[in-house]
Amino acid sequence: LAWQGWTVEAAVLLIALALYAITLAPGIQPADSGEFQLVLAEWGVAHPPGYALYSLLGGIFTHFFPAGTLADRANLFSALAGALTLAVLARTIRQETGSGWAGAIAAGALGAGTTFWTTATQASIRPMTALFTALMLEAALSYRQASREDDHTSRQGALIRFGLAA
Repeated sequence: LAWQGWTVEAAVLLIALALYAITLAPGIQPADSGEFQLVLAEWGVAHPPGYALYSLLGGIFTHFFPAGTLADRANLFSALAGALTLAVLARTIRQETGSGWAGAIAAGALGAGTTFWTTATQASIRPMTALFTALMLEAALSYRQASREDDHTSRQGALIRFGLAA
């Protein structure tokens, strides 16, 4: 029945991405969001600390995604990161509780929050930060479970995932 969990997470991802995509902030934005749009479009560096990984991944997405303006693509990169965060959260909660519904509800609660929704619909470092935080949480909980089962290989995999996300 593992496929059922992935079905829930895929639904969370697709629904969140669709909702964020249709509510993207229009055009060029003011303040940090506008700066991030410019940084991604020009392969630049943002204000300190520079957000190197965000600039690199967002720049790749912005330059290779085939639709919309560069500003829209930068906003869409945040929408994708936000939707992926919710899918990872849904998976983590499902693994902890055994309930796909619990995962979907937790993802919906976070994803519908005003602050999360706003940052997921405009160029922002925060959705990618949330994604890596969710990935670290999933890895830490997987490590705990593997330790309980004395599964050395799974523990190693969880530590590697945690380190990459960190």
